[in-house]
Amino acid sequence: VSSALPGEGKSTFVVNLAISFAREGKRVLIVDCDLRRPAQHRHFTSTSNHIGLTDVLTQKAKADEAIQKTGVEDVHLLTSGGLPTDPARLVESLRFRQMLLDLQKDYDVVLVDTPPALVVNDAMVIARSVDGLVLVVESGGTSRKTVVDLRHRFESAAIEPIGLVLNKLEF
Repeated sequence: VSSALPGEGKSTFVVNLAISFAREGKRVLIVDCDLRRPAQHRHFTSTSNHIGLTDVLTQKAKADEAIQKTGVEDVHLLTSGGLPTDPARLVESLRFRQMLLDLQKDYDVVLVDTPPALVVNDAMVIARSVDGLVLVVESGGTSRKTVVDLRHRFESAAIEPIGLVLNKLEF
């Protein structure tokens, strides 16, 4: 899950989507891949960001040691962990892709929260390692030009999002 810019609500959307899947009986894992401005650990009071994805990818911890319970039944969280000096290198690694494949064996749904796609290239790289990409766009907050720029960026990378969520829509 990504967005064009910060503040569009993608991290909150990921949490709500995870809870919806869990209510349908699915085992869900949220992976916070925003290695610059992580947010998922703030959504769950029982979690911390002291150990997480960066520790797994640098082999300082195993995934099962870093994955935390969220307090929501069947929703687990792999926080970002400490902020690395070169986040792009970690998400581009073979170890990252292999970790995602391994996690799919233990969970029905793995939701990956990425940085905004127009801010850094991480979402584009991660999109190649997952089954699908959902974009979150803030209603009334994200300009048409920004959405068109986002679409062109994904088209030029031959990445086809599977959906778009219009977020923060006022009725």
